Amino acid sequence: MNAQQASNSLVRGTGALMAFLAFFSNAGADALPRRLDFGWVLGAPVTGAIGVNVKHVALGGSADRAGVRAGDMILKVGEASAAGISAASSFRFAGAPGRPVDIRLLRATEHITVRAIPQAAAKESHSGIETEWGVVIGPGGLRLRSILTLPPGAARRSAVYIVGWLSCDSVEIPTEHPDTTALLIQDIVEHSGSAVFRLDKPGAGDSEGVCSTTDFSTELESYRRAFAALRADARIDPKRIVVIGISNGGGFAPLVAGDADVAGYIAVDGWSKTWFEHMIDLERRRLVLSGTKPGAIAPAMAALSEFHAAYLFDQVTPAEVMRRRPHLAGLWYDQPDSQYGRPAAFYHQLQRLDLDAAWARVRVPTLVVWGEYDWIMDRADQEQIVQLVNGDGVQRAALLVVPGADHNFGRHPDRQTAFDRNGDGSYPAEYGQKIVDFIRKTNATNP
Repeated sequence: MNAQQASNSLVRGTGALMAFLAFFSNAGADALPRRLDFGWVLGAPVTGAIGVNVKHVALGGSADRAGVRAGDMILKVGEASAAGISAASSFRFAGAPGRPVDIRLLRATEHITVRAIPQAAAKESHSGIETEWGVVIGPGGLRLRSILTLPPGAARRSAVYIVGWLSCDSVEIPTEHPDTTALLIQDIVEHSGSAVFRLDKPGAGDSEGVCSTTDFSTELESYRRAFAALRADARIDPKRIVVIGISNGGGFAPLVAGDADVAGYIAVDGWSKTWFEHMIDLERRRLVLSGTKPGAIAPAMAALSEFHAAYLFDQVTPAEVMRRRPHLAGLWYDQPDSQYGRPAAFYHQLQRLDLDAAWARVRVPTLVVWGEYDWIMDRADQEQIVQLVNGDGVQRAALLVVPGADHNFGRHPDRQTAFDRNGDGSYPAEYGQKIVDFIRKTNATNP
């Protein structure tokens, strides 16, 4: 049995369990404690750093009242240390709402301790749209936060199911300073006319678990259970669901739906080749945009190719690669046992996926969206998805290129700026509208 057959078998074999678990998706909405809100925006963990950088502090928020400033380095919140890839995630429950908690930080060269009183994070809301905060029971009994937005109407609704990205960021729309991806989701929630269902993976948002140690198989099974819960909801028409995958989710979205009938797919800045090929493409772009001299790129790529081949094909950690191949020591720029905040096993499992086969089975309308200045995902991956879906000669899939957009659906004036300020671009509202229009048309033509 190959990986895809095993995947399909898993979907079919757990059908009864999925239907049972669907009961929990919107029951016991208060069973999960609400994560804390400090009123700050933190940067991504940096390899070798002793803390996490504060990018922004909301005026009047608990961090602001405690004296935290943008540019500070958070070292510890309560007993939760900022060291390591799970730092920001561990702050979610580092205290109790309304109770004081000490924050240790570094400001320039000065170590400071301040006391903050965080509150429970505010929940997103949308005018005229009902928002339900529910629970899906994930692998190992983990309680995972689900968010279902429902437009007005008593009839069975069409729906959108969102398959999230690789990072441990929540799928919630922040009440303050939403990024461009969040603004896209907000557009879909408020203007698509469909119910929208989201799941926070283990260890993200309010969900139980530790995201930084969760492998891909566990994450995929979590998304599958949530998808089954949506399809079993009596208020939802299971044949009028558009599945949207974003970033990493834009690659494996068909694996979530499995054999289930869906109305269509949207892949936003996804991937379709093997993970090894993806990483080699990414590494070259990273070197070029980082200013590596042209004569140094070829030898750097040779070493990186050897590294990623050993890492992904031998299925070992980055640290083990360097132990076995000392000449590659110093090449790796992330953690010894993880990458991008996820464990090495996560990428070993991605490497074993056959996304070609998954997309080749898709025979419903598909919109493939790619930012012109996306340096993380390759345009060729997007074109390949279109070719696979249209493989029988019927034109179901189309590529939508967003001019000037980075990997996070934010627009920039040029490619270098998109690399330097990835995630800080402006929202291309007219292209968000094109995505909303696709959802409306696709769900309307599938009675």
